[in-house]
Amino acid sequence: MKISIKNFGPIHEFSLDLTQDLQLIYGKNSVGKSYAMNIVYIVLKNLQNNLYSYNAESDRQLTDISKAFMLSDPTKNLITGIKRILDLGFAKSLQESIERNHTDIRNIQNQKNTENQKYVIQIETDLFILSIGNGDYDSFEVLNFDFKSYFRAKIKPYNNIDEHEIIIGKENDKQAYFNIVITLDSIERNYHYRIIFDMFVVDVKKEINEMLFLPASRSGLHYLLEQGIYDFSKFPEPIADYIKKIKELNSNERRGKYLPIVKDMENNMLDYSIKYDKNKIIYLHKKNNILSLKEASSMESELVFIISLLKFNSEPEKEIIHKKTVLFIEEPEAHLHPEMQVIFMSFLVRLTQEYNVKIIMTSHSNYMFNELSNLILEKKIAYEKVACYHMIMTDEGSIDAQDMLVTEEGIDDNNFVATSEKLYEKRMEIYEKLNAQNEL
Repeated sequence: MKISIKNFGPIHEFSLDLTQDLQLIYGKNSVGKSYAMNIVYIVLKNLQNNLYSYNAESDRQLTDISKAFMLSDPTKNLITGIKRILDLGFAKSLQESIERNHTDIRNIQNQKNTENQKYVIQIETDLFILSIGNGDYDSFEVLNFDFKSYFRAKIKPYNNIDEHEIIIGKENDKQAYFNIVITLDSIERNYHYRIIFDMFVVDVKKEINEMLFLPASRSGLHYLLEQGIYDFSKFPEPIADYIKKIKELNSNERRGKYLPIVKDMENNMLDYSIKYDKNKIIYLHKKNNILSLKEASSMESELVFIISLLKFNSEPEKEIIHKKTVLFIEEPEAHLHPEMQVIFMSFLVRLTQEYNVKIIMTSHSNYMFNELSNLILEKKIAYEKVACYHMIMTDEGSIDAQDMLVTEEGIDDNNFVATSEKLYEKRMEIYEKLNAQNEL
């Protein structure tokens, strides 16, 4: 599944391919790295939880559309019905989510573009393409819904005689992707829309099972939690969801597949074993020296949550991080010494390869970048499963420069090298000045 966003905030265009295991977003400050990741998270969350709303009002509207099914272009009619379902469910919930992250929905429009251009989110699955954006009165609506592949649908009357066959979608394949039968009875009950829509739902959800967002400044949020401050209802939705996940954790330690990586992270990064006491995370030192969260270092506070997610259950028999989880991390290098940044990157790669977790992260770390290139070279992760985006600002807003290509030898460095060269040149200039002064 591919998600593309256009004319959002500082962003002109940005696309992210969820078939990749590990994706890094680099760039200077204020080019929209976190903005892009927040939008993608909110889109995925609503795709998983709020795709549709079947109720009396939706059935009434679908019935009105359905009356013209046999009298009009069946493909166009089907698309109209599915767009209506998505408008009443997904578009509405997506707008509510984005409004929780902005004081005014009009503020999300491209800040660089003075023309009245639409902001658009496009979702491309294996079978379908969905575009959603601002319609009339700045409200979200489905702008387009279409089929990437075509399939045959047979329309049958009650007596199963006089079949009427239609081709839905683009007839560009040698054979239809699906063959389905739509009876007149199903049309009267609006089931024909639901059949196609359910195919779209399955196509969306087969890739992604759950989303998890780790925002920047995690250590500060942990401190507030330890003080018993739990009301984050007015926070942006990704941060509020993060707090909710923390509150759901309990002391049921996992056994099995996560144990090796949990022990390795505790031993190699924390030198502590994380325990729960009265619903608060504490650190149990190897020599039984107990530290509370507020006594821990900023580095330990940054790492504690991701390790806790692997170690503790939110509910018995329920895993928080599991196959098809998409883990969003803002600046994983925060408060970490370069040595720890390198180690942490190796663990993130292990999560993708050993536990089928997909990771999307923003970063300013040259050390994590270089370690990932080394891991690609060592074939610890296939280069085809890594994507690196270099966001740069243009007159129309930020875009991916597409100059940090991933190959079997690693990733092209077009983000850090310019600054390194400037520092080197400055140092040479200083030496020249000092040498000139000494000669006088």
